Amino acid sequence: MIASHSKTHTMLSSDQNILGHTGTILLGLLCGEVVYRVYQLLEQWSHLGTRYRGSKTRLVQAVFTTRNYQHVSVAVLGILSVCLLATSENTGEVVKQALPWTIVWIFSRILEVFDFELDTQDILEESNALLGPGLAANYWFNLLKPSMAGRIRRQLADFLSS
Repeated sequence: MIASHSKTHTMLSSDQNILGHTGTILLGLLCGEVVYRVYQLLEQWSHLGTRYRGSKTRLVQAVFTTRNYQHVSVAVLGILSVCLLATSENTGEVVKQALPWTIVWIFSRILEVFDFELDTQDILEESNALLGPGLAANYWFNLLKPSMAGRIRRQLADFLSS
């Protein structure tokens, strides 16, 4: 009976350690993402006058986007990590244990390890920045608009007379 109780206690303790460790990793990754976004904010600061037309609000919104409800996801994951950490026996060294995960995440994001080409294509498509709209604009400004203005007829007549 005592051996069974000890085995159950060991399994429970092991599960608590796994949950607590998962909470530490999750907290480290979330902290790493926040630090990375602050890094992006500092990097984009030089474009404040051009890209963001002097608006600090636009700059912050661009860096800390709420697209795809990321703010809700971060809040839920933050609460989950705190709950998981609460099951841990060793909560006193959370910062020391989460720091390596934070550093790994920051460098992975800065070096664009997890950037995926299809994500970039989706962003371009949603912004109507693909090849089609550019070709259409080029066609309009360089062929249709001048021909409608009568410049082509005049230029053709000038060319034939010379």
